[in-house]
Amino acid sequence: MSQDRLHELLSQRMLEVLRDGRDTLGPDGEVKKIMATAADFNAVRQFLKDNGINSVKSVDSPLNDLVSEMSQRGLKFRGINDLKKKAV
Repeated sequence: MSQDRLHELLSQRMLEVLRDGRDTLGPDGEVKKIMATAADFNAVRQFLKDNGINSVKSVDSPLNDLVSEMSQRGLKFRGINDLKKKAV
């Protein structure tokens, strides 16, 4: 599997978890649907950060959907000017 394909699949899966939640096993061994947790949000945040997504949205990419979804859920992205100011 190519790196690009793996990247695409991971982006899509993260988006699914944000939108629909994910299945987990309860203490009784029963499968239950849960909404995205803080750990899920942190994983998405780190994934976006690792891919240089701060405030610039890429066109026609699953990353664009992730940025939009995270923004709708209250995560604020810093602009490039904010990053430059912090570096000074």
